[in-house]
Amino acid sequence: MSSRPFQSQGSRWHDEHTADRRRWLLTQRFGAAVAVGAMWLLLGALYLPLVWLDLLWWVALITAAIADIGLLRRADRVTASRSVSAILSLGAGNRVELVLRNRSGQEFEVIARDEPPLDFDSGELRLHCRLPGSGECRPGYDVTPRRRGDYSFGPLDVRLTTGFGLLGRQLRFDLAESVKVYPNLAAIRKYQLSAKKERLRDIGVRSLRALSMGTEFESLRTYVSGDELRRIDWKATQDATSPSRASMTSSAASTSSSRLTWAVRC
Repeated sequence: MSSRPFQSQGSRWHDEHTADRRRWLLTQRFGAAVAVGAMWLLLGALYLPLVWLDLLWWVALITAAIADIGLLRRADRVTASRSVSAILSLGAGNRVELVLRNRSGQEFEVIARDEPPLDFDSGELRLHCRLPGSGECRPGYDVTPRRRGDYSFGPLDVRLTTGFGLLGRQLRFDLAESVKVYPNLAAIRKYQLSAKKERLRDIGVRSLRALSMGTEFESLRTYVSGDELRRIDWKATQDATSPSRASMTSSAASTSSSRLTWAVRC
């Protein structure tokens, strides 16, 4: 196995690996083509001219399979790496990104299957992408750790097809690496702030809006003793059982976020 350093978008360096294990595969398309050839052979037993058609079919199938073999030999130039943070947050979604790079000029269809720790909740692990010639693709998924501790990712299996899609190459990359799972500090800070607000409300601290003596209408409320008489809305009062007064705000307050002031209930 050979590798060279590759800097991911995460928080550490990763190695770009070549495949440790390689094997050839027959695809479902190849099986379907063989079934069609067998059907033509049976029909040829009933009608002799169909034997020649069946013969042409098998010649075309073998030729296409040989062409696929020639193209898939270039799969040896595909490398892979995994981008994941060394420290993952407990109970939160953590992004895992696979980086597949093609050093050949041949395009491949890719099905990748990663192996996250068993204690992690994860989404779909069969990842599809198109790997262009002399290019790369970056399929990814999210994992959610359920417990704290040290964990390890396993190898990555990649299946490549190209050409007529009759054959495939299965590559296994040794991308084993360890990660640590710690409590989600961002969530803890959020819960601490929420708890602090609850404690403030318990002791009578509450937020009040600072109403200004502006000129823009904001709302109507019931007139109480001590309010300015000039603020009484006489038109609204005609249809009400008690006087109503208008609350006004400044134009600056109406276009910006409301100012808050703290009041303690005594």
